[in-house]
Amino acid sequence: MADGAPANAQGLDISAVLEARYAFGTQSGRSQSAELEFRPKWDLAFSDAWEFRGEVRIRADAFDRLEVGRPSQETISALTKRVLIGQSTEIELREAYLQYSGDLSTVRIGKQQIVWGRSDGIKVLDIVNPQSYREFVLDDFDQSRTPLWSLLLERTIGGLDFQGFWIPDRSFNEAPPRGSVFEITAPEFVPTFWQAPPYPVSLQETERPQGGLNASEVGFKVSGLIGNWDFSLNYLHTFEDTPFFDLEIVPPALAITSKFNRVDILGGSFANSWGDFTVRGEATYTMDANIPVGLLPSDTLTPARSDVFKYLIGIDYFGIPDTFVSAQFFQKINMSKVPNALSPDVEELSTVTVRHDLPGGDWQLDFRWYANHDSNDGLFRMLAKRRINDRMTASVGGDFFYGRKDGIFGQFREADRVHFSVAYHY
Repeated sequence: MADGAPANAQGLDISAVLEARYAFGTQSGRSQSAELEFRPKWDLAFSDAWEFRGEVRIRADAFDRLEVGRPSQETISALTKRVLIGQSTEIELREAYLQYSGDLSTVRIGKQQIVWGRSDGIKVLDIVNPQSYREFVLDDFDQSRTPLWSLLLERTIGGLDFQGFWIPDRSFNEAPPRGSVFEITAPEFVPTFWQAPPYPVSLQETERPQGGLNASEVGFKVSGLIGNWDFSLNYLHTFEDTPFFDLEIVPPALAITSKFNRVDILGGSFANSWGDFTVRGEATYTMDANIPVGLLPSDTLTPARSDVFKYLIGIDYFGIPDTFVSAQFFQKINMSKVPNALSPDVEELSTVTVRHDLPGGDWQLDFRWYANHDSNDGLFRMLAKRRINDRMTASVGGDFFYGRKDGIFGQFREADRVHFSVAYHY
């Protein structure tokens, strides 16, 4: 970052990142993307307590294969949508909020990310902001989350940190258009029929929640320390960011409409360290969550509901010099049996991460393995990153999927890639 005025002094601090990226599909034998991205940021301090922060992302892709054509953005609210220029360039306001920082209180209003949870690469408690699946889960979460217009309040009372927020922005997960490299095809995420439907299928426009304040979202968190245990308790009154499919037979067609299910979610997290080990975990309990089910001939699909419990346990090890090792185990449990469900009642996923800094600190090697135990599919990720100087970094890596075509990871087994990037910070 460029040198600038400290955040607690009056003045304007501007920085930016210019990054060029290229990805080649090893299975398809053709380029997946060739992107140039510019991310300017600014921090305008009015006083020791008041400041305004903003960030814009300008991105151009020469091949138009990650989001074929002009994305509809039908799951995104009008004030949150990207500005599309042709089929190759977009401009997005990533951050724009006014912040007050007192001795024990923080108030933030504007477009922002609100991040919960401690998991690495798996979303359990990180459920406040929706996500773009333009590159499935390969992009950094900071860049793939959709910032929302919201009001956040934080206050420290009696050694505990309290957080509350209100989100009137009704934006949800965004999937890439049909024909894109990472088009989602796994049965539990698309309308799926056990047998051919009796009528032609008509896809209707997505119905986002309406109703003003009644359709907004609120959340609360309390966090602190009990002994050596770092903990949080969380509550979110929200909509599920992945839609369910409402089907209605209207001869001569079967109308499919994507809608969003209102839910209440309780959650929490914990962490503690012993020597070279850190144990951490998080969990959520979602009441009346949507369960994807398949359709039988001549049936009208009635949305299926069940309470859903998710948890993740992670162990991090720091005992090897210049090396970080982490293992995580995730489980999702449907609390009720749902006939014709497209996903198992219990789903399990494991991850392993190994990160090593080479002597001198200029090179970092990163290896990650995601394994889905139910469909026996997964993902291997490898990355080598080099710090060229204080302003420039370069990286080379590869992402390789395996498993059944109907699996969460296996659906992308033909989207394997190698990629290169160069970033300049100023």
